[in-house]
Amino acid sequence: MTGAELVEGHEPTAPEEAVIGRNLANTLDVGVGESLTLGGSDHPALARVTIVGVYETDGSVDDQLIVPLETGHHLSLEEGTVHIVRTAGDADAAFDGAGASDEPRAKAWYRA
Repeated sequence: MTGAELVEGHEPTAPEEAVIGRNLANTLDVGVGESLTLGGSDHPALARVTIVGVYETDGSVDDQLIVPLETGHHLSLEEGTVHIVRTAGDADAAFDGAGASDEPRAKAWYRA
């Protein structure tokens, strides 16, 4: 990401890792070592990622979650596109099939 500086942690090295913008981390009250559940915007897929880094920029992209391409493809019907991924509700409930909240907590972009 142009103009971004990793200020904590490291870049993702596995599909289940992600870096988060400082603003989004503050909004969600999460940090390095914590996990988020992601749902596909146009495909019924889930992925759980662990935050391994926090970045800052001079612009508005501090409110994004960046995941590896493999994770983005898992959450998308069409490879090579850009989609919105929403974190939602109770992560454990989503993975246990109990149904996460329908109300998204935040929006994040991944670039495929």
